[in-house]
Amino acid sequence: MNVPVVFRFGGNRMKDLKSLVDSYKVNRRYGMVIKTMFNFFVAKRVIKSSKSAIVVNDSLRPMLPNTIESSIYVIPQYIDGDIVPRDYNVTEPIKILTVSNLNYSEKAKGVIRLIKELISYSNATPNICVHFQVAGSGLHFDEVEDFITKTGVPGNLSIELLGFTSQIDECYGNADIFVYDSKHDATPNVILESKRFGLPVLANHCPEFESIIFDGKSGFLFHNPDEFQPKLHVLIHNEELRMKLGNEAQIEHTNNYSITAIGRKLDLMIDDFRVSKKLN
Repeated sequence: MNVPVVFRFGGNRMKDLKSLVDSYKVNRRYGMVIKTMFNFFVAKRVIKSSKSAIVVNDSLRPMLPNTIESSIYVIPQYIDGDIVPRDYNVTEPIKILTVSNLNYSEKAKGVIRLIKELISYSNATPNICVHFQVAGSGLHFDEVEDFITKTGVPGNLSIELLGFTSQIDECYGNADIFVYDSKHDATPNVILESKRFGLPVLANHCPEFESIIFDGKSGFLFHNPDEFQPKLHVLIHNEELRMKLGNEAQIEHTNNYSITAIGRKLDLMIDDFRVSKKLN
């Protein structure tokens, strides 16, 4: 049997490793710099030699050789578990959640941008109490913590830095709204996980996120910082909209990101190998 080798790319590996090298240099972890640079060159060779590949997002196609365009399959990662029933009624404080890998400076900057927006929103709406949870840890955790300490937070906003937590399902289950801001990701697991829990999502606009959040249908995208607070305000005050976005997100989970849905995509890929005689 001729068994093809198919590499799977869950993100832009080169971009990830470059970012980690920069982070390790800042933290003077030079052993990790050397190790990550070695991984960078290995990844570069793997990408160059790829004959077939699975990518989790169409935006990752350009990093692969043009010669294998017909053998690139877009198959997102699956999210394990059934959809979780949700009550869309909210009581104050409004519980807002983000989850991020703070090993990457770009993601830490995104969390800081979210905090800035929430501080501004809370100052403008002193009658609304908000509790913001940040789950996730990494090399840049202290930067986020230092920003909060130096900036100060209004009395109607509380911010909880959870760091790494094994109770992440509980965080999703207790939240009212999920927010995200990152210029680093392809298809973030954390956004897909929020769909399973039926959370209304507010995330920054970028080509990668356009394929997993349909603006106004299964979540909100903010195209620039000026759109964040008005869209957040609407989500906080409109229960019917939260329910509509959350229900649609759960439908997307079932149809596109559940184990069953991803299994179907993998079956189609294998069928394509057979038809094209790549698999005998």
